[in-house]
Amino acid sequence: MERDVLHSENGSQIKRSGHCVVESANCFRPYITTWKSELEHMAGIAAQKGRIETGGDLFGLMSHGDKPVIMFSTPPGPNAIQESAHFRQDPDFLRQVSHLLGDEYGIQYLGNYHSHHWLNIQGLSMGDIASVHSIAKRNRYTRLSQIVITFQNRNHAHPGHENQQDNKEIASKDFIKNKTTSISHLTSNSHIEFLKIHSYLYSDAKCGYPVECAIRVLPGLSPLRETLQRNCKITQLIRHHVFPIERILYHAFHPATETPRNILELNHWLNSQSFSLPQEILKETTFQFREGLILVSLPMTAREGILLIALENQPPHKMKSVVFFRERPSKVSIDLTRYMQKVPSLSQLSDIYRTAFSVMDQNNLINRNECSTEEGSVCQCRNNMIHQK
Repeated sequence: MERDVLHSENGSQIKRSGHCVVESANCFRPYITTWKSELEHMAGIAAQKGRIETGGDLFGLMSHGDKPVIMFSTPPGPNAIQESAHFRQDPDFLRQVSHLLGDEYGIQYLGNYHSHHWLNIQGLSMGDIASVHSIAKRNRYTRLSQIVITFQNRNHAHPGHENQQDNKEIASKDFIKNKTTSISHLTSNSHIEFLKIHSYLYSDAKCGYPVECAIRVLPGLSPLRETLQRNCKITQLIRHHVFPIERILYHAFHPATETPRNILELNHWLNSQSFSLPQEILKETTFQFREGLILVSLPMTAREGILLIALENQPPHKMKSVVFFRERPSKVSIDLTRYMQKVPSLSQLSDIYRTAFSVMDQNNLINRNECSTEEGSVCQCRNNMIHQK
């Protein structure tokens, strides 16, 4: 049977910064892939609205490494709420677009984007993050992406810089030679010199924090946009707004220079571990890398909860702690570490998973005092595991 291959979504070390998690290492660098046309389109819509928040949704497919490939960015729907400091997509329009792209092209929802124009908010707000959590929980999404667009003047922009160590803001290589094509509707706002794309990935979209990531930009027009421009039932999707790519700043991903040997070895280890897990568990399994630890989340459907495992990042990836967490019907957190450490040769995730079930049943832990019912979330539980390392 063909199995899914799991890859990580964020760096080996990440730190809380403002309202998002920012990567601070090159281990398993997360990134989004999209086309030049989609960056121009999102930026064009933001520039056209100026100081009014606007946005849309992102559609595409996931790569074998669980990286989003954004093939199409939508405009706001006709009944979208667009105010100076608030944007809400038209839900009927979103449903119509989702059905069209899913039914006729097999394309799935990958996230959303919106502008913060001159609001002086350089990243995501807590409201932005909460909205993704809500969408993911309602639709049972595991991984989503989110993009925020801000405006910048020449004093704060660095066009032409190629991903230098101290400067992640770059503009397209085509800063001088690129010209906008005549097939698109050009949106020009003379008061906006540069637009910056801030891109984020959620490896646990239901409750996790986003990780700021790079963008791999493919040249030209997205194949899906090209198809829809020729024939589309929804007229709003035909129009292609454009803001010149040479005035768009973003953190570029360069595949040839960002896959060191130790990353490949860790990637191989994760894949070998994933093959030992049953298919139904594998679908809901996530890996995170934080402060020298690999955090693994495995669903325990029979216990209506999840198993959180902290492993050392370096070989042989020794088990550091194991916690069972359940939110409903009542919040339960059980530290299984001291029981699990008594069992020899727990080197495979599948062995740890089966042993956790046995430990909980044999020791009747849910009904004993070792069961903590403190208020909190699975994210807070992960943070506690890190701090106790």
